Amino acid sequence: MKTLVSAFTLAAVAFVGCNNDFTQANRSRAVGGDDLILRAHFIGSEQLLKDKEVGKLKEVWNLKASSALREETLARFSRLPFLWLSNSLPQNSLDQPLLFRPILDDALAHESFVEWRASAFALAARLPAARAQKWDANLRGVISIWKLGTPANFTTNGVRGWELSRAGAPSVRFTRDGDWVALIVGHGAAGVESNVLARVKQFAKPSGAWLEGDANLAEFKERLPWLKSFSNLPAAHFSLSNRADFVRTLVQLDFPKAHQWKPEPWLIPTNVIWDPLTDFTAARGIARVLDEVPLIHNSGWNPVPNQFCGWGSRNLPFQVFYAAPSRNVNAQLKRAEPKLRAEISRFGGSNLVGDLGWDSNKVELLWRGLPLATPGLVPVKDGSEEFVVLQFFPLMRSKERPPQELFAQIAGRDDLVLYDWESTEFRLPHWRQMYQLAEIATRRSLTPTNTPAQRWQFDVPSLLGDTVTELRATSPKQMTLVRKSSIGLTAFEMVTLSRWIESTNFPAFGVFPPQAPPRLPPNAGAKPK
Repeated sequence: MKTLVSAFTLAAVAFVGCNNDFTQANRSRAVGGDDLILRAHFIGSEQLLKDKEVGKLKEVWNLKASSALREETLARFSRLPFLWLSNSLPQNSLDQPLLFRPILDDALAHESFVEWRASAFALAARLPAARAQKWDANLRGVISIWKLGTPANFTTNGVRGWELSRAGAPSVRFTRDGDWVALIVGHGAAGVESNVLARVKQFAKPSGAWLEGDANLAEFKERLPWLKSFSNLPAAHFSLSNRADFVRTLVQLDFPKAHQWKPEPWLIPTNVIWDPLTDFTAARGIARVLDEVPLIHNSGWNPVPNQFCGWGSRNLPFQVFYAAPSRNVNAQLKRAEPKLRAEISRFGGSNLVGDLGWDSNKVELLWRGLPLATPGLVPVKDGSEEFVVLQFFPLMRSKERPPQELFAQIAGRDDLVLYDWESTEFRLPHWRQMYQLAEIATRRSLTPTNTPAQRWQFDVPSLLGDTVTELRATSPKQMTLVRKSSIGLTAFEMVTLSRWIESTNFPAFGVFPPQAPPRLPPNAGAKPK
């Protein structure tokens, strides 16, 4: 379930990671039903930063490292139109990022609206007249440089604009309605335009949210491979708003079929959790979700755990643990070992460092050969309860027990599906280390420490406070997520998204650098023959 929560956050920006060419095949998907994937309304950074309750968000925005990361992000986004439309462009056409960049700058600074469908993509913004003219001139300039033809001007019901239509290619439509301008690329652009202009008028009514919209997570199954195995994915309505010194995130998840979630008593190994903690997570009623994760399903674990809890030490790297109540853990680990080995080999092939092996003395299944960490599955008993624990380093006990108020957050709440607390300031460096460990484990080149994303990950933690996320079952077909945080994201989401911006195969979600070149033996010749 925690994967589903993070998946929603990533889905909010994942549309840029999809190589949509809006071909006839995509157009046909819209017939007979709504093909909406994502829509979002943003009040604009200029308006957002004027809010007296913007809190830590403004401090993070004004960081020098944040400015560098925004610059990198906008530069990469400005290359996406060429990527998306490349199948429809004449041969030898060149990218024109400098003409698209001002459009993205305006969409970030001013009130803007995005609507992404399987058949078309629309971007609208409320702009001063001079900036609207800049959009018009730059878009016409791109069409001329790419030799796509001559746009046809039109005026309909006071809406002025132009449209470029070509056989076998997506149409491009640009309109001005009052102080709103809209750009639509795809099939059925006129219909999408009418819908967009109607939507922006609805959002003109203040709701208190600075970011608000809808997403259909089922539509992301073809775009995010790790969602393919999940069924009954919900549609989501989300909003982010300011509350004093924190951001409040609200997400309503509406499932097409009953989610069939049921509460059960919490089983938390409180006697093996030690302070000082940097995070604590607990989720229950999740057997169906876990069973749809290929690694867990193919391991043959029976029964699949129906709940888990996780925690991490504040002071030590890789002291991260996830415990699930289970039965006959020793025997199940022995049966699962060859299946897990096969799954890991399928994932990493021959590039993995180390190997998964059985430690018969301690009855532990460990991945040995990595520096600094020894990931593994180990049995743990807490009183009469038995747990299987995923660890990245052997558990080290301290003299301090965690505050009982932490466990009280989940007690007596029959509708609580997931509770997640983290000290984001300390958790973010831990996730950065996890990504570095993954690079080492797959023989990848380590990400340079002087990139905008890496510098941002070093500079931002001291400005971040705690993040608390709760997911509740509010009806048989609905769940509601509420989060209190500094900028709306958890540490994992911040690290993942910032690394994605610098991905070597952006906009795909390849967050790792290429594989490192093989090391030559010491006696290898200086020059190859």
